[in-house]
Amino acid sequence: MAYNVASITGYTKEEVAPVLYDMILGAKTAELIDKAGNLLVGIKDETKLPMIAADPTIQADSCDLTATGDVVLTQMTIDVAKMAIMETLCEKDLETTVYRLKLKNGSNYDSITLRDEIVGELTRQLKLKMEKLIWQGDTSLTGNANLKWFDGFIKLWKADGNVENVTPSPKIALATSGNARTGIKTLYSNIPLEIINEPDTWIMAGLDVVRNYQNDLAAANLYHISGSANEIGTLPVENSHINLIGIPGLTGTKFACAVNLKNLYVATDLANEEENISIDQDPIKKSKFYMQAAWKLGVSYAYGSKIAIYEWS
Repeated sequence: MAYNVASITGYTKEEVAPVLYDMILGAKTAELIDKAGNLLVGIKDETKLPMIAADPTIQADSCDLTATGDVVLTQMTIDVAKMAIMETLCEKDLETTVYRLKLKNGSNYDSITLRDEIVGELTRQLKLKMEKLIWQGDTSLTGNANLKWFDGFIKLWKADGNVENVTPSPKIALATSGNARTGIKTLYSNIPLEIINEPDTWIMAGLDVVRNYQNDLAAANLYHISGSANEIGTLPVENSHINLIGIPGLTGTKFACAVNLKNLYVATDLANEEENISIDQDPIKKSKFYMQAAWKLGVSYAYGSKIAIYEWS
């Protein structure tokens, strides 16, 4: 004996793309790292990435050269956290609201009336949550549904003794006029010389730090230094070739860093723009729909010695 399901109505699945892939790349930091070529896709579990460091010894040319120097092979580990969302929506709930005029005629609904609006808002919110997770993630925050999934760059770098921490003790207050400028100038002065001339080297800080820095420049009559007309957060650090960029994931952290984007990695299982949020209709309760998605995400970096950080109080 076997089930005969030929007469049972199956789920109605509506594809919405691109959503999840756009959610990851829409995060400011992931977008920058992707442009630097370090977005790793198709990663479903812990992955080892090989790294090579060569240190040749120069010697006089002769017929009897001696083997000197080493090629050191190491590896970097990057893991991904498994995350998902699920929303249950019942169209009948809209019958007593202002949205009732948008509902289809009759009492049985075969689609989500506000699908595009809901998916758009989900995508916008998830972009911001992923952006914050990349920087502020902390696995010890078990009660925080948004930040507990993996350790972000801030926690990783503060725990790495190879990272150059140029924070004064005691810390200076970001809220005090002039202190944002002091911190950015200190950070610039401590950029590792190995990366200072690399094209993807940036100073990154929260939008609040960037705004305070712009105010400090104005107070110092440095009006010729201006940011992008499109958004807060892309302007040259005074008397330098390095750009300061405002990062939403760092906003409110009072944390800034000098880093080359090619030293940073973001890993995800999403591989193309066809990744979607699935919308399924309940086969029995026709007016009920299930909106769900799952993805994986993680971050890592290669060399702590090529990173400098700074914090305000």
